[in-house]
Amino acid sequence: MKLAGHTHAGRDISQDVFEIVRRIAALGFDGIEVAATPAVLTVKAPRQERTGLRSHIAQCGLDLVNVACYAGEGVHGLNAADESVRGGAERDIEEHLHLAADLGAPCMRVFPGGETGRNGVIADPERAFEMSVCGIQRLATVAMDLGVTMLIENHPDSIAGSAEETVSIVEAVARPNVRILYEPSNLLVYARRDDHHRGFEIQKSWIRHVHIKDQVRKPDGRYAVTVPGRGMMPWRDIVNWLRRESYHSFLSFELAWTNDLQNREKELEEGLAHLRSL
Repeated sequence: MKLAGHTHAGRDISQDVFEIVRRIAALGFDGIEVAATPAVLTVKAPRQERTGLRSHIAQCGLDLVNVACYAGEGVHGLNAADESVRGGAERDIEEHLHLAADLGAPCMRVFPGGETGRNGVIADPERAFEMSVCGIQRLATVAMDLGVTMLIENHPDSIAGSAEETVSIVEAVARPNVRILYEPSNLLVYARRDDHHRGFEIQKSWIRHVHIKDQVRKPDGRYAVTVPGRGMMPWRDIVNWLRRESYHSFLSFELAWTNDLQNREKELEEGLAHLRSL
């Protein structure tokens, strides 16, 4: 297994994606995950910028491991009640697939559709699920031609909030280039599942990429992000479970911007050392 930095973690280091890449490399990471956001890089980026960033990542000795796409998030996704919104989400995700291919990314995180029951999402759960699956299947064909694997993350405000829901989507899509982005911290904080082994066992056959975050529980019951190794996530166990399943890809440090952390470079360095020790 190798360890990747994430541009989310780098936003407190610099507002320039080229500088974030350089600093992530200097900290000793093996790869980097790039979030396609206005603060980092968008589909409006011209070909010259895409080519330059791809070369810069390689020159810094990093592998680009994933593009985190936010197109189609929440009620603006593939199972939106409004047909024009669904079509717009598909077109937007397809543009991001081309961005991922231009950057040389092997994978891209894709939102499968909004959480059923929210205003703006198809009210019938079965119909909402069917629309999401059909949209992902169409996009998977595009992604296959581009050499990109689409990743469904167990993520809040989507129909893939739990381990079971994430697997059900990937199984229904049934495409070789649609797999899972395993995010155990999300299962704890948003799905309220603290049986980490069960969550892993449900998803293990489909995992292609892993996000690293850690959490502490505050007195009021809410969770706060902390440095991997300081919190309640059983990373030693998770690393061992992944090893037993012959997982050889990346663990990506998605330390999102938050007031809970104060010195991002030192915290990344500490978390990196902890994960390497495992």
